[in-house]
Amino acid sequence: MNEQIAEILKNFNLRITDCRTGTLDMFLERAAALSNADLEEKLGIDFDRVTIYRTLRTFLDKRHHPQSIG
Repeated sequence: MNEQIAEILKNFNLRITDCRTGTLDMFLERAAALSNADLEEKLGIDFDRVTIYRTLRTFLDKRHHPQSIG
């Protein structure tokens, strides 16, 4: 796991889960917006759509979206 991702999650008092680390990894890799299809393509094999949406909702609730990473 990427140390930067672990640090981000810890700073926002979030548990480190595979879905959260995978989602953050995608945001860190790309400078552009991600579509639902992009997320599902990478994460969908291991996580269902509801899990992915809950992860995104958690990030928004913590005010943790791509703009706050950099």
